[in-house]
Amino acid sequence: MLNLLESQNSSVQYSFTKQAKVTRVDDQKIWVRLEHAQASFVVECLCAMLQTYQPSVGDTVLVNGDNFKLCYIIGVIDAVTKNEATIHPNKINEIKNTNGAVAKSYTKEGSECLAVEDENGFLLFEYDSVKKQSKIFSPKGDLTFSALEGGINLYSAEHIKCHSIGAIDLQSSTAAQLRVANHEKQTAINLSNEAMSISTNQLALEANQAQVNVDHSHLVGKTLNTVLDHSKLMVTKLETHAGRILENAKNIYRNIEQLSQTKAKRMRTMVEKDYQLKSESSTIHAKKNINIDGEKINLG
Repeated sequence: MLNLLESQNSSVQYSFTKQAKVTRVDDQKIWVRLEHAQASFVVECLCAMLQTYQPSVGDTVLVNGDNFKLCYIIGVIDAVTKNEATIHPNKINEIKNTNGAVAKSYTKEGSECLAVEDENGFLLFEYDSVKKQSKIFSPKGDLTFSALEGGINLYSAEHIKCHSIGAIDLQSSTAAQLRVANHEKQTAINLSNEAMSISTNQLALEANQAQVNVDHSHLVGKTLNTVLDHSKLMVTKLETHAGRILENAKNIYRNIEQLSQTKAKRMRTMVEKDYQLKSESSTIHAKKNINIDGEKINLG
């Protein structure tokens, strides 16, 4: 997150006023740790207060700045002075290694917190006993979880959120499954090297445009309802097998270049008004009788 913040366009100004923790004081330079967008990072800081205040590591201050590159101390929330450290020796306990990385226990909002910082003051791990919350940070570079001879399990009593400014890539050499299930119902998406299956009680798809390319398809169902403003079907061969076909339309126009043939045991055409048959030549052939009934019959 730090690298992304530093690479933002300098023309976009983000002004902030935040609570920060003094992590380093060296040669008249001050560094404070800020938290923003679920990230923790260190920013160089200048003191805009009277000279009577001397920043110390562990102080909680109020800072103001732009774009997280430089900020100014404009207030003190909690100062850890030498006298306070003597009176309250357990307020901040630190264990530091030879490279400067620190593990510390300190008081935050009236509750004890545990934290681990690297040699530059970047927060790597923090446990907040007030919020019952643990955080792991990777201020620069990647964060990797590896189990070379086992699995990785993530358990949560509530929700799991994944957010990335860049891409999210999930890969498996064998199979993947996304499932929501209880004792009665289940919705699942199963992926393998050669297939994908979706199992659910209800499926809804919504898009402005959609394109589906399938070499072979097979649809099986009980009912199909389709509502369209315009439909165009282009096929080389169309076969329809149905027990009954009912069609309702205001007008039907068919253009057939060659042959139109209907084969039926019985055929009935019912017309309320005019019935017209126009052709170059017509032939009516019956094995038995031909009956023509009307009030007036004109031939010729």
